[in-house]
Amino acid sequence: MGFCLVMVLGTGILCRDPQQDTPRVIDTYCEVYTPIEWSSRDTTGTIVQVRERNAVYDDLCPTQRPQGAGNE
Repeated sequence: MGFCLVMVLGTGILCRDPQQDTPRVIDTYCEVYTPIEWSSRDTTGTIVQVRERNAVYDDLCPTQRPQGAGNE
């Protein structure tokens, strides 16, 4: 019984198409995300979170930030 299981598993491994095992990744983050702005009425905690999210955007999309985009 164990021999049959090894044969079945081995056959599956040998018959794989390596190109089908590689997932295709389409990254549109820089196309759809825009930096977040905050208001002077926001709390310090909210502003810290906004800055953290915008830092991720700046790291991933350094050439994407619109001219003049900034915060108060």
